[in-house]
Amino acid sequence: MWTTTQSTAGTASDIRQSPTASCPGGITFIAQRIPNTNPFQDHVDGAAGFFLATSEANAALTGAGSRYIITDGSMAAGSFPNIAYWRNTTAGVDPYAAGLLVSVPGRENTYSIESFYKEAYYRTMVLRLQAFDGTMVVPSEALYVEYDTASIPETGYARLVDNRTLSPAGARAAADTYPGPRSSGATSVRRRRPSRRSGTTGSSTSPHPMR
Repeated sequence: MWTTTQSTAGTASDIRQSPTASCPGGITFIAQRIPNTNPFQDHVDGAAGFFLATSEANAALTGAGSRYIITDGSMAAGSFPNIAYWRNTTAGVDPYAAGLLVSVPGRENTYSIESFYKEAYYRTMVLRLQAFDGTMVVPSEALYVEYDTASIPETGYARLVDNRTLSPAGARAAADTYPGPRSSGATSVRRRRPSRRSGTTGSSTSPHPMR
């Protein structure tokens, strides 16, 4: 799934561009040492800690004796829940994302489950490496979201009421001054690709990894 390794031969670009670098054998050949982690998930807790780290990422990397990191797109998307659960089975993805019921246009009382990613997700090392080339990016906009929690006992998910794209400061101010009832709430988040799963009110929905 991922590999971290220390190299005594070759360069970081050699490892990233090599067609065999995606497998442990290729990395062992190029780096001339056994990888710290591999697709069989040896030392997975330490690797998960690095990929979810923000300010302490360098310390985690140094402690593992690693110099080069290899990631793929799935680690910041479909496989991200696995990394989060390996690191903390209790919290899971809750610190990073939430699933909300979103009305399906033209279909009464029918909802899809969409994943809304929180600020913490965009600060993780795996997202910064994969999407932002390892740099810290200052957002130019944020998604302000209002939701109703009354649907949680029946479906397991809050229902999206409203969402607007605002400046980060504007979204934070709107969330801080939200006047809605106690059964509702507001926050500033980011939204990614909608989930393929869907459910309707009046029936139980399947557990969703981004809840």
